[in-house]
Amino acid sequence: VNKFHVQGVNIQNQSLLALYSYSATSGIVVDIGERLEILPVTEGYIVESGVTQQIYGGQKVLDMLNSSFTERRYRFFTDVEHLLVRLALEKMCFVSEDIARDTEKHKQNPQAFHQALSLLPYNLPPNTYTELQNDAGRFRSPEGLFDLSLWGLDNAPLHKLVHKAVQACPMDARR
Repeated sequence: VNKFHVQGVNIQNQSLLALYSYSATSGIVVDIGERLEILPVTEGYIVESGVTQQIYGGQKVLDMLNSSFTERRYRFFTDVEHLLVRLALEKMCFVSEDIARDTEKHKQNPQAFHQALSLLPYNLPPNTYTELQNDAGRFRSPEGLFDLSLWGLDNAPLHKLVHKAVQACPMDARR
């Protein structure tokens, strides 16, 4: 205490802090990082029976987007190149409101979903890609969170895990 000149330290769960940042003490926190974590919180307390942690998450979405790029003849192998895939995920991908409709639209007109991401502003070494292009991978990659069969998994999808977390909360806090 004397070395750092502080009176105390409070170590807190990161998900709780995320909820507090919205001036809320009750809610469902969905944390999609390397893995997926769903945390129901009521009046500042974690509802342990509704907590879910899965080994898949953002990394699986990145893997699927990388597969989509591979189909388009892009090759990313090194850790630095995987950062380009992460950039593309952040800039290009979206969750479809109706995956069947968007898949059908894509079959009829692939250009409607085409997007290019310029890599020129990032000062990459010579002989690297200057642009990344994708179309259906933009919405198919994150769709695995809601339909895990696309990723070859048989776990419960994201929306069912959130429902489970809500149901674990006290009845008066569910709204």
